[in-house]
Amino acid sequence: VSGLLPPLRGAMTSFTVNAILEETSKRDKDYRYMATSDLLSELQKESFKPDTDGEKKICKAILKLLNDQSSDVQGLAVKCLPPLVRKVHDAQVDAIITELCKFVLEGKEEQRDICAIALKTVVVEMPSSMGGAAARQLVPRLVSGVLKDKLEVKLESMDILNDVLRRFGSLLKPELSAQCNDALFAQ
Repeated sequence: VSGLLPPLRGAMTSFTVNAILEETSKRDKDYRYMATSDLLSELQKESFKPDTDGEKKICKAILKLLNDQSSDVQGLAVKCLPPLVRKVHDAQVDAIITELCKFVLEGKEEQRDICAIALKTVVVEMPSSMGGAAARQLVPRLVSGVLKDKLEVKLESMDILNDVLRRFGSLLKPELSAQCNDALFAQ
């Protein structure tokens, strides 16, 4: 653990989670960075098993950190996603995907860039058991992004759609495949 909190033996307690998450909201970017680093360390532990409430708090905090003013904090938040999406319930991964996709399609440019990286990370790292649901959720949204007028949104959407199709394309229903073909080849 980086030093904000004393190391604990065994599983992360809800007190530890709450203390780390509280530090991620501090005004000083160094505190936020150290707290995000501590969170990453905890997420990487085999013994990490948050309860449902803890999952929600952690996911919400990481989404907030992705939009932090500090690019260093944002980068660490992206690194938190792979261990997180492998350990939380599907509903939390769905919530992360929904929020990140919204930022990619509708967010400001600086939000779009980091959220696109984060969404690509989630697509690559999520359990394959979630592939069908993720594809059903992401493909229509990303196709709508491909059809937008704004070039940056179009390019990010195509890039992420490529990753979704590469990983989960075989799970698409025919109507979603047709939507992809129409959007991609109409361009």
